[in-house]
Amino acid sequence: MPPSRTPAAADYSAVDTFDDVGEAYQVAFDRVPAQVRSLEWIISKLPTKATVIDVGCGTGKPACEMLAEAGHQVTGIDITPRMIDIAKRQVPTATFIVADSRIWEPSHGESYDGVVSYFSWIAGMKQKDIRTFFHRAYGWLKPGGHFVFGTVTVAGEDMSIKWMGRDAVVSSLDAEETLAAIKNAGFLVEKEDTEMFQPKGAEAGLCKAEDAWEEPHFFVYARKPT
Repeated sequence: MPPSRTPAAADYSAVDTFDDVGEAYQVAFDRVPAQVRSLEWIISKLPTKATVIDVGCGTGKPACEMLAEAGHQVTGIDITPRMIDIAKRQVPTATFIVADSRIWEPSHGESYDGVVSYFSWIAGMKQKDIRTFFHRAYGWLKPGGHFVFGTVTVAGEDMSIKWMGRDAVVSSLDAEETLAAIKNAGFLVEKEDTEMFQPKGAEAGLCKAEDAWEEPHFFVYARKPT
């Protein structure tokens, strides 16, 4: 992640950033190949009419859309109201909730066949939030349930960066730390995938071409033991 000027922490809001980006996000990150591969993998593992949670669902594409089209009962969670409005329009067969994923918990103790989360544990997060999420996701899953996690693996806490031409404060774990944290939560890791991806920020009208830098994407495929 390239350095940029440091925004005051009190002035930074992930909600404001993604409300501003809106539907252009899915243009800039249209069908990330490694993300699509991970979705195809979990779809191949899920039972018929499975229940699946997408944590940090954004616009609902591609994850909620692909899962719903495969016949599964999908719930998407995102802290950004504009993203949820877009997701409801784009994937009308799924259920969407505006909620802070750091504190959201299923009502009535529901458990799920699958949990996915892509690039949502970065902006406005702490490393502790990321590690805690893995334990929470483990608890939401039925025995034998599957989990896919995608992130940008640049280790650091409260890093001030310029993302899509916008100020952001982010935290992340590197690949080794991410794997260790997922295993520590109890998951059995079945596969991992690494890929560099160049967002189409300029094409989406979000920023200048030089402000859209290549990102190191990392995906972990895991399951809860039976």
